[in-house]
Amino acid sequence: MAPGRRAYSHRSRLGQRRARRRALNSSRLVEVRHGSGAYVTAQPDRVLAESLQAVIQLERISVAHVLGLLSALNTYAAEQAATSATDGQLDELEAAIDALDQMPSGQDASTALLRFLTALATASGNPLLMPSR
Repeated sequence: MAPGRRAYSHRSRLGQRRARRRALNSSRLVEVRHGSGAYVTAQPDRVLAESLQAVIQLERISVAHVLGLLSALNTYAAEQAATSATDGQLDELEAAIDALDQMPSGQDASTALLRFLTALATASGNPLLMPSR
């Protein structure tokens, strides 16, 4: 350490550690249980969804822009699935498409669409697109 430079005290480092833990706790990434420790509580899909929601609200992003991003992600997932999907994943995609074709009502169609998009994301092989388990 250079002469004249102030060394951090143990108390200062402890205060910084507590501040970081409080920040993680307030962002719901960890849960601090007094007397027991800190436990990771982050759910990757929720963290990403909440982050995107904050950006959309703060930047006043339009629905059209969000739908455009979803379209690009689905196109990317389809391209990846076309080159890396297993036979079982292709069978699931086909079954999901068949289920979509047979749905008469809106609620049933949304469930079938979710099934198809989940199968597509899984078949893409990209962990950022896949639903968390």
